[in-house]
Amino acid sequence: MAIVLGLALLHLRLLYFTRAFSPRDTALEAGMRTVAPILSSKLTMWRSQIGFHASHSLGILTFSVVYGYLAIAHPAFLFASHFLVGFGAVVLAAYGFIAARYWFTPPLRGVAIALGCYAIGVVLAYA
Repeated sequence: MAIVLGLALLHLRLLYFTRAFSPRDTALEAGMRTVAPILSSKLTMWRSQIGFHASHSLGILTFSVVYGYLAIAHPAFLFASHFLVGFGAVVLAAYGFIAARYWFTPPLRGVAIALGCYAIGVVLAYA
């Protein structure tokens, strides 16, 4: 879970302290800051993408902190629950699919490594 936690924290850092998620085309960014989606005229495309990235990071942070805590403080409880073990695998696999389909290589590698470590941990816990 440390890998996923690190990716989420890096994502937040890049979002709030760099221009990494800004479009290369400054005119596009200017448009995004003024154009509202059909959903709500009180929103801009710029604010919605910032909110998406922030909530995305929060979801990954929550997942990694909860599963990391359970693995360290209550491993017997975690590994006794086939639901929790399976759900963790499904979440990581879903992030792997999303990374392969929509993101770029470094996040995909990080998620793949995290999923591999997760699978090894599960195999060792049940061995």
